[in-house]
This record gives sequence, C-alpha cells and structure tokens, in this order.
Amino acid sequence: MSGTRYVGNLQNGDRVKISSDSPNKSIVISGISGTGKSQRICDLEKNIIAEGSTVIVLDLDGSHYNVGNENIISAREDGIALNFLDVKILNKPSDEISEYQAEIANLLLSVTKAGDRQRALLRDTILWALKHKNNFENDFSAIETGLEEIGTEKALGVRDKIWPLLKCRVFRESKKTIQKGKVNVISFESFDTDLTKVLVEIFLKNLWKEARRMKENKITVVIDEFQNLILGRKSSIEQILREGRKYGIDILLATQTLATFSKATLVALNQAAVRLYFRPAVSETKMLAQQIDGTNVERLILTLKHLKVGESVAIGDLEIAGKHIERPIVVRTDYRKKNGYDIRR
Repeated sequence: MSGTRYVGNLQNGDRVKISSDSPNKSIVISGISGTGKSQRICDLEKNIIAEGSTVIVLDLDGSHYNVGNENIISAREDGIALNFLDVKILNKPSDEISEYQAEIANLLLSVTKAGDRQRALLRDTILWALKHKNNFENDFSAIETGLEEIGTEKALGVRDKIWPLLKCRVFRESKKTIQKGKVNVISFESFDTDLTKVLVEIFLKNLWKEARRMKENKITVVIDEFQNLILGRKSSIEQILREGRKYGIDILLATQTLATFSKATLVALNQAAVRLYFRPAVSETKMLAQQIDGTNVERLILTLKHLKVGESVAIGDLEIAGKHIERPIVVRTDYRKKNGYDIRR
C-alpha cells in the first residue's frame, strides 16, 4: 500500500511522513505514561481520516479520549455485529474443516488451561454448532447447547471454562456499525483482561477475514496497551503486521514498554513502517538505544532520557518534503494542556 502518512513534526514545524515507497503504513509506539503518546495517537487518527481512511480504535479499558465526533460503540451495551461461525467452511474439504474446528476451539480456550481431551470435545462441538447454528439466536448459544448435548462431565467442564464468553453476548445484532471515513471507537470497558483478550482476537480475526475477502480497503486499527492481547505467529495482530499491506489494512500499536515481548514478537513489530519511541523507563533506555542504532548507543541514551512531553525518536521508512531520512530523528506533537481533547492518560 503506497502513499505517505503523517508521523509528527520537526522542531521547525516540518511534517515528517512515512515514505511513499514504504511497504506499509503501520506504526508502533512505546513510552511510559505521561510522555504524550495519547496526544500523538490523536493527531495520527485525525490525519488518517483526512487521507480518506477509516480508523477502528479498540479501546480496551474505556480510556480513549473523546473529541466529540467519534462513532462510539460499547461492546457490552451496543453489541458488535459479527458472524463468528462461518458455515461456508462446511463446503470445504474435510482437512480444511478440521483445521477450522481446531482454530476456533483453540481461540475459545486460549486463556484457559484446557487439556487435549477438552480441546477435542470443543472441536466436535464446533462442528455441531456449525451444522445447527441457524436454530439459535447467536453462535455462542449454539456452542453452549452443543456442549450440553454431549453432557459428559468433561463437556460441561469445557462449558464452564468458556462460560464468561458464552454469556457476555457481545457478538450479536447491533444498530451501531463501523462507519467508513470516521474514527470508530469500540469500547471493551468493564470486561476482565482474559475475556477482553479473546473478544478482541475474535473481532480482529473476523476483520482480517473480511479485509482479505474485500482486498481493497483503507482501514487502520488502533490499539493502546496491546501487550495485554493475544500475540504470536498466528495471532491477528502479527498477521496484519506481516501481510496487511496486501489488503489495505494497517495497525497502530502503543505500549508503555517493549521489554516484555518475545523476540519473535519484536521481529514482527519491527515490520511496521515506523517505530516511535517516547521517553522510556530508565531501566529500558539502553536496550532501546541499542535497538534503534547500535552504532550510536550513548548518544541515543541521552536523547531518550531527555525527550520532552510530546517528543519521540522516530525510526523507519521516513521522509521530509519528499526526501528519505535514513537516521533516527526526534519528532514532536504540539502538546497543549488545553487542546480540546479529553485525554484520560
């Protein structure tokens, strides 16, 4: 996906953008609380909308700022219109059906300590639910009934493990839908961390499937504190980072620290077009300086330590006035306390 995207400003006001020949427009942001990440995310969202794209913010804890013109959807109150179980899979070869059963079962049990027999039971239940889903109000009611039809102690044990997911009724018919060309904020506030992990992954998996089907999209997904979500080689976040450019879907990820991620996840994050490093924790400064530029570690340590609120070190596919920038540079957002944004953190 070609084209430039705003990243921030130089001190003299020049706009820094993602290079026009970058393979994607994804951005990864890190930095401790209070360094201006939320303000930068706000500016990025405004510029993404201005370029004609659609923003989908997955607000994990209800802390996203409100400017006043976002399309806000509460996962709990409004519900999310989403077709979870895809009955079209039943027309595929048996090996693809089996792979699909395993994928859905592993997703539903991803934050539990389920054994092999319990996973096998849920795989069988998924097939039953696919065949009978038209008889139920929603897909999760079909899964619940399927487990109760089996009726064994282990089957009921599986039901209990995924009970919060079966009963939260997030994925249902909804009057609120994603609006093109706007900032859409989907709030998962009031759900516990484990349930949110699965709900977000279900949403992203469906979005990714639809994006690949449509092929020509202009979508950017925004997630703050994404370290609390499902990551790994087959997760939706890493798939979008690796392949999103082919289908017109990018991702903007923010976190307070990169120290907790696995090497494999860090490799995936480095595929983003640009990384923005706001002031980090003191204990993380040297590690980040080495990641940014191993030949100028001491200078970068000083730069990172002395970043002001709203400033970040940018590295990646950058350009200023059409000129490519190969080195790390400091970019900033005009940070003002009275800027019209209700930023809660």
